[in-house]
Amino acid sequence: MASQASGPLERDVQRTVRDLFERVGVKVGNHSQFRPSNVHLGTGDLYLRHPRFRDAWFETKREGGEQSLDQETFEAACKWAGVHYVIGGKYEALRFLESVGLWRLPAGVEMSQVATPTTVHRASERIARAAERKAKR
Repeated sequence: MASQASGPLERDVQRTVRDLFERVGVKVGNHSQFRPSNVHLGTGDLYLRHPRFRDAWFETKREGGEQSLDQETFEAACKWAGVHYVIGGKYEALRFLESVGLWRLPAGVEMSQVATPTTVHRASERIARAAERKAKR
């Protein structure tokens, strides 16, 4: 059974993340699929471009969201090719911007005051657990 996501809708999380990226000069292409299309399955939601990191993909997930097998495959392909791939929400977006030198916490502010990590479940882990339970029967 798929995990239950909670909190804001994914499109609202994505709007927040997109605004963060655009505020620091990152060019953002939206590849979200809220309906059937001809875009390759698993492609990240946001394609990011900036001279500091060239290219990156951001897969937006709300708290408790699940990464599909196609998304896991796309993530692996990005990592293999040396392309940044980030999954999550505001916290993960800020951490990525921090890692490439485009953002930093103000002095005396803790990250927990700004955002909290997004818990994302992986479809492959859920499928593996289901297979183990089935094998034990």
